[in-house]
Amino acid sequence: MEPTAHFNRDNTAGPRATYRLQFHEGFTLNQARALVPYLHEIGISHIYSSPLFKARPHSTHGYDTCDFTQLNPELGTEADLAELAAALRAFKMGLILDIAPNHMGIGGPENRWWWDVLARGPESQFAKFFDIDWNSADPRLRGKVLTPVLGDRYHRLVEKHELRVENSRGTCILRYGDNSFPINGASLKAVRVSLEELNSNPEALDALLEMQFYRLAWFGGGDSDLNYRRFCNISSLPRLCIEDEQVFNQVFALTGQWLQHGWLDGLRVDHIDGLKVFAAPAPARAQKLDRGREDSGAGRNPAPLVGCGRHDGLRFSQPGGRPVGGSRKRKSIDRFARALRRRCRFSPTGPRQKTSGIAHALRGGSGEPDAFVGRYCGRRRSLPRFHAR
Repeated sequence: MEPTAHFNRDNTAGPRATYRLQFHEGFTLNQARALVPYLHEIGISHIYSSPLFKARPHSTHGYDTCDFTQLNPELGTEADLAELAAALRAFKMGLILDIAPNHMGIGGPENRWWWDVLARGPESQFAKFFDIDWNSADPRLRGKVLTPVLGDRYHRLVEKHELRVENSRGTCILRYGDNSFPINGASLKAVRVSLEELNSNPEALDALLEMQFYRLAWFGGGDSDLNYRRFCNISSLPRLCIEDEQVFNQVFALTGQWLQHGWLDGLRVDHIDGLKVFAAPAPARAQKLDRGREDSGAGRNPAPLVGCGRHDGLRFSQPGGRPVGGSRKRKSIDRFARALRRRCRFSPTGPRQKTSGIAHALRGGSGEPDAFVGRYCGRRRSLPRFHAR
């Protein structure tokens, strides 16, 4: 299908009509390219893409990014991305990429930054990439990262042999369900037992795990005991210190390359964070991306469009006059919600309901706050050296 003149195709003023595409292993870049003529015919000016970076295996949304330095191989290759961009340009259309640069997905070795932190602790070269409190008031967490992923209490899982040490390609790892964790070599030398004995002797396994730079715990403990910053209350999405220049450069390196190639026409930055700290160096960073796009001769819109998703009521300035657009989506949703409440006589959420919701989020399976649960379980250890977790 050849481009038609039904609509004004000049995209230099920004998107006229966007069409959201959610990429995953069942919907790839090549499949999206086949849709371009149809999207042009119905008047779409830009594809609004879900994140394209390498995510957790089989991710259906891409917001659990594990590696910002490579395109998700489940979606295709960079050649496929280049072909999609070329198909869009042929119809004078563009591509806007949604990115969530302030947190990452964890759970296995696919996130090499977090894996290295768990393996090396505060000495990891990536330790400063994440906002971790290495000097916790809890002595059991000093120099360690709390990892609340267990579906039951730690000692019960050890006794049932659901935590197992395995040899994976010549390296020992700890396996729990779909989660895996590194085992540092020094701890293996210290316990001096075989894998068979580790997996059959709960005390030996506990001794090994006490020497790691992470502390496994029941998932319900994350709301009160966690010692790293995370996205909302999702412990599997630790926050990045994106305000750090080195972290920023690593996270945005590939995005910058795609902008320089002219494959992207804009970014939508999801879940913005740390704006007060971020404000000072932001203009220089934005100019770096702009210069790269100008130098590449990448077409109609030298300075990429940047939009930000933000919570309503969050106030921030646009540093250096940078044209950053705040999302209006939540304000529109609020207007609809108010109209529905008036029409359907819904009661707005008051302080009592909000307090109740917060209290519920901070309670464990026993119905009591997690601090109490820890003390309660601490008096009922079935193995002498097991910590309450």
